[in-house]
Amino acid sequence: MKLDAPVFCIDIDDDVLYTGTALGRVQAWKAGDELVPLYAANRHKGSVRGLQVLNQRLVTVGSDRVIKLADSSTGQVISKLSASVNPQSALKTVPTTVTFMNNNRIIAVGTEGGDLQVYDSRASITPNLTVPNIHGDSVSSIVPLYHSNPFQCLTSGGATVAHIDIRQHGWKRNPVLLKSENQEDELLCGTVLPGAGPTASRHTGTAGFGTASGVLTLWYGRWDDQQLRVPLSKDEPDSIDCVVPIESTMLAAGGEGYVWEVDVKSSKVLNEWNVSESVFGLAVGSNKFYAAAGEYIVSRNLSVDESSPDPDSDSTSDSNSRVIPPPVKTKRRKTKGPSSTIPKFKGLD
Repeated sequence: MKLDAPVFCIDIDDDVLYTGTALGRVQAWKAGDELVPLYAANRHKGSVRGLQVLNQRLVTVGSDRVIKLADSSTGQVISKLSASVNPQSALKTVPTTVTFMNNNRIIAVGTEGGDLQVYDSRASITPNLTVPNIHGDSVSSIVPLYHSNPFQCLTSGGATVAHIDIRQHGWKRNPVLLKSENQEDELLCGTVLPGAGPTASRHTGTAGFGTASGVLTLWYGRWDDQQLRVPLSKDEPDSIDCVVPIESTMLAAGGEGYVWEVDVKSSKVLNEWNVSESVFGLAVGSNKFYAAAGEYIVSRNLSVDESSPDPDSDSTSDSNSRVIPPPVKTKRRKTKGPSSTIPKFKGLD
């Protein structure tokens, strides 16, 4: 299906698909064999930079530096948060991504300036916590660790991953629990798959971060460094711009116009689909995935094509077993990140 503008972000809940476009328009669709429009709203002045739906709540952020929380079933706005910005640093506060934490009581927003801003979705009009300049670059993804701790998340930006606990703030308390080694590649997107991967990572889960060079990096419950690299880009290296979990595998896609399914335990590519356009967002529904590819929403069934390689094959020459170890990096002394002085607030106790 073609929309009236490029689709920048996409999510799905209870077989309802939500999209945000470059023109600031948010739409809801009944997902099935065809997409049936349910409602649409011009939600932001500028592009929609991030969108997530959870438990009947839909949160969006735009290049207008506005955060809007809505009833996902009707689209009606419940609350609106607008950042107060110094004109000299306006670009740094433009949101890059948004997610819910602790069910949908907390809204976490990443910015172009590299800050993580945390809001209480029930009351806040200003950030209750700001973790400044985590990566020395814009925040490219926020990955809540729902399965292990509702107040913790991973963030990516530049060439590093950070492990954050949003309760650790105030005097002499640093919310940045750990920051990874420099990965020598820009990290553009991330997700976590609970209870999957090698035995040692079953509790913490396996995280996947896509890179600018077309590699999906796998992190088996250790956030200081990647454990495996799965090259996905076929020809000249192109970026991996989105990755989402699906049962025991991950779907990844990006600039090359392919969507790949990767088994996180074997690190093998199980399936791939050519959607012809660069993909900026993925959402997984009932036996089907949806890809935001330019102005199009492309759907494909989640079934392995007969021509795809056997995931149980022992062949090591198969081009779909593209697994290489992480590069050797010179160890650097880790330094603690800046501590936040924002007082604690209701909902994070």
